[in-house]
Parts: sequence; C-alpha cells; structure tokens
Amino acid sequence: MSTNIKELKQPVVSSPLSYSGSARRIWRGVPHNTRTQAFMVAFLVFLAWIGVTAWYPIFLCCAPVTVIWRSVRRGQRRTRAYQEAMLDREKGKRS
Repeated sequence: MSTNIKELKQPVVSSPLSYSGSARRIWRGVPHNTRTQAFMVAFLVFLAWIGVTAWYPIFLCCAPVTVIWRSVRRGQRRTRAYQEAMLDREKGKRS
C-alpha cells in the first residue's frame, strides 16, 4: 500500500460533493501501486466527477420546489393551529 499512517490521519477538508474533495477521498482510500490500479483510481475519480456534475443541476432544480413546499406546509399548519385555537376558545365560552 502506498499510503502510510500519517497520510491517513490527515483529514480531507474539502466537501465530498466537490471535485477536489471527491478526488482526494478516492485517491487516499484506494491503493494505487501498479499502473492498472492507478488507472482504476483515475476511472473512479472520473465517475465521481460525473456524479458531482449531475448533482448540481438536480439540486438547483429541486431546491426551489422544496422551499415552496415547506412554505405552503407551514402556512397550512399555521392555519390549522389558528382554527383549533378558535374552536378551543369557542368551547371555553360555552362552558
């Protein structure tokens, strides 16, 4: 194995959803002693970069929908809480 204990203890501070972070995590985690292993690691980095590239458009499309959905649900919960409070108030007056 080409990595030693000292290299493994150093944390990777880049995000796994960044190009450099994903490459560093794969490069440090997989042995690459021979040319074939180095090629496979490079291929894994390439696949990770495809995943990172695909993640950003998905996130940019879904994030606004999520924000709108949460706003609508919050409004529904507030309306329901207000209606329940009014019903409790009405019941208190009748008693």
